[in-house]
Amino acid sequence: MRKLKTDDDTRWKAIDSINKTAEDFTAPQLFTNLPKYDNDGAEYDYKVLEQAVTGYTTTYSGNDITNTLDTLDFTAEKVWSDYDDHYKTRPASIDISL
Repeated sequence: MRKLKTDDDTRWKAIDSINKTAEDFTAPQLFTNLPKYDNDGAEYDYKVLEQAVTGYTTTYSGNDITNTLDTLDFTAEKVWSDYDDHYKTRPASIDISL
């Protein structure tokens, strides 16, 4: 995406796009021969944007894009209702599955 440095942030315009396959996700993408100025001598700003990836949160740092898997924390509590093991029937261990 590019815009003139003097334009506001709503004026970005897509100028190129690529489709990266799983084999080249981590390979840097090089865009070459981009004009630095428009025909009137005004300087361009460039940035990269990525379409949203389902299940991931996208963050940008300069020209780097990071996709972080959306996760959650899950808490479960085991409660015994056996009079504080009064009858000594509580097992030494239990298996819990999620």
